[in-house]
Amino acid sequence: MSMLRRRLPPPGTLIVFEAVARRLGFTAAAQELGISQAAVSRQIRNLEDFVGQDLFRRSHRRVTLTESGAQLFDDVTFGLGRIAERMDHLRKSLAEESVLTIQTTIAFASFWLMPRLSRFAAAHPEIELRLITSDLPPDFAGVPVDLAVVYGARVPPGLKGIRLFGDEILPVASPRFLENRRPTETFADLQGAPLLNMEPAQSIWLTWEEWFARLGHKLPGNIKGPRFSSYALVVQAALEGQGIALGWRRMLAPQLARGDLLPVTEASLVPGEAYHLVLTRRDELPKKICYFRDWILEAAH
Repeated sequence: MSMLRRRLPPPGTLIVFEAVARRLGFTAAAQELGISQAAVSRQIRNLEDFVGQDLFRRSHRRVTLTESGAQLFDDVTFGLGRIAERMDHLRKSLAEESVLTIQTTIAFASFWLMPRLSRFAAAHPEIELRLITSDLPPDFAGVPVDLAVVYGARVPPGLKGIRLFGDEILPVASPRFLENRRPTETFADLQGAPLLNMEPAQSIWLTWEEWFARLGHKLPGNIKGPRFSSYALVVQAALEGQGIALGWRRMLAPQLARGDLLPVTEASLVPGEAYHLVLTRRDELPKKICYFRDWILEAAH
């Protein structure tokens, strides 16, 4: 038997003592603890036998603490309180260790990540995923994230990035939109068609003007077509036959494979930018991050 164990009473007696001392009553403590009053009395007697003196003054109508009992109550309250705080901290730490926070754009989350994420969840049910989506530039200093997927030529300075894949950008539209229109085969045909526009939150997002410019053409005047603040809305408008959208082939692979969206021309652009997985931790990576890193790299190739 350890020295500490010889010096301490059975832990259950301290729990019962704290309840009786706080409630100043054996009956009230028994009700709180869900045990009989006889069991409470027995535990208190065992504790008093252990310390060798009375801890309570018992009368017909009330129970009060002796001086020794009051001193012990202060110590027990402090000690159990510290243990409870430590238990809360340990449980919280364990919960946080199981949560994996990922930040990315709304488009990447909606069209590429979400259709695949169930596979990761099935492989690692012990990890709780928390997905943060925003089309604004990532704020790695202000938002605590474990991983991020960003689009651009470079990853943020000071952080490690792993290239996932590039993409091909081409005009797409729904069969419903194309069936009642003359063929849109040239850049001039595109310029006169209703083009679905996105007003990007980041300058790295490719617009129609930039797409034409990189292919050596210029749009005359303003683009004809509605404007949206989200790429998901652009795609939805294209699916509903409202116009032609810039389609990111990797993002819209299911829609293109099903024929929900069709390439409008043979013209396409392969930009130098790519999607990167950003590791926001500079120290040794926990298993949850390693698991997701390995999974997304396999899924991207």
